[in-house]
Amino acid sequence: MTETRPSVTALATAFVVLLTAAVGSGPAAAPATTDDAGRAREIGLQASQALQKQLGGALMRAMQEGGPAAAVAVCADTAQALTARIARELNVPGLELKRTSLHLRNPANRPDSLETAILEAYSAALAGGERVAPRLARLGDGYRFFAPIETKSFCLQCHGSRERLAEGVPALLAERYPHDAATGQATGDLRGVVSVTIPAAAVMETDRPE
Repeated sequence: MTETRPSVTALATAFVVLLTAAVGSGPAAAPATTDDAGRAREIGLQASQALQKQLGGALMRAMQEGGPAAAVAVCADTAQALTARIARELNVPGLELKRTSLHLRNPANRPDSLETAILEAYSAALAGGERVAPRLARLGDGYRFFAPIETKSFCLQCHGSRERLAEGVPALLAERYPHDAATGQATGDLRGVVSVTIPAAAVMETDRPE
């Protein structure tokens, strides 16, 4: 019998339903409107695109100037501060921005339960030949937005199989990330997601006319 793989939509939606029930005993959230959800999605897209563009640019510059090992140093020394700065510059009160993955390099980026479920759903979808796209979920008193990050060919110099990593990268990973689990990936694999948490009050505040 042929096994039918659930789609990313089915997996992620099922988890959102379960998590919503789990948090339902807390304070009641204000009813969401279509405009609120649309604005939350815009904020999520803006945040995720800004992070991927700016961090990607920093990594490419580092690779051009010092090779892949320099890019690893950027991730270790710059990525967290860059992420925090972008979150502040968006000027959305309470917004939280991070990158996370099932294949961690930096322990500070460890996924929470919803991020883990979304990552697993995205990974299953890619393995099954499906396309993946950003998702927005309304939970409790806010929104969660996720944008998938697919592994590109140039990522393999730092995230590919151990025996094919660029010169200097294995030694630097051993020094900076002794528990690294972010190698062994192939082009098209899910590298991770950009995760954006958006308070509902912040969305409604941005919708108010001046």
